[in-house]
Amino acid sequence: MKLKSLLLLLLIVVFAACKSDDEPEPDPPVITYTGGTINTTPGSTISISLVLSSGVGLKTLEISQDTGSGAVLLDEAALDQTAMQLNFDSNFDIPANFPTGTSLTIIFVLVDASDRRSEAVNVTVNVN
Repeated sequence: MKLKSLLLLLLIVVFAACKSDDEPEPDPPVITYTGGTINTTPGSTISISLVLSSGVGLKTLEISQDTGSGAVLLDEAALDQTAMQLNFDSNFDIPANFPTGTSLTIIFVLVDASDRRSEAVNVTVNVN
């Protein structure tokens, strides 16, 4: 009787140890940008095309500008949370009085439906 009880206890422990309720965590959200550095002039409009993807759905795209002393949020675009991938195009007006010979950095961060954040994607814009 003791042997049967011991075997039963051993089986319960083995089955409990093998059971896993943890779902594998999906990959973090990703922003793909293949455009490289943008060269432009004051008073022009630039266009930046991104591919946004997440295995759990998209939530928002944060668009910021690096000011040299920190980032300033320019926009927070709401996205279709049921979409797993989205092509996103954004236009930016470069002011006519923007100093030539300088550059600016636009920063994109994707937040997915699980509130996970992508790595930042920085796009450098040279104004000549």
